[in-house]
Amino acid sequence: MVEAPADSPRRELPMPVILAGYMAFLVVLTVSVLTAYFYRVSSNQLLSRIDDQLFAAAYLARNALPDGYHTSIEDAGSVSDAEF
Repeated sequence: MVEAPADSPRRELPMPVILAGYMAFLVVLTVSVLTAYFYRVSSNQLLSRIDDQLFAAAYLARNALPDGYHTSIEDAGSVSDAEF
């Protein structure tokens, strides 16, 4: 590795290059945060709709049959066709 002489001045990056790098970092950070946020929001909305549909189906199943319907079932022949 070749080292610069001790008396040579250190070369610094120009200010526009530093600002461009900083701005690129902020853009990547902002896009990452917004992507995570909107994924979380859409995921919660989807799960909420699924939960609502499952709740409606469970409520319907509970109220569609008379009380004690399942307790009276012993085997395949214990429920008549009319009652089924």
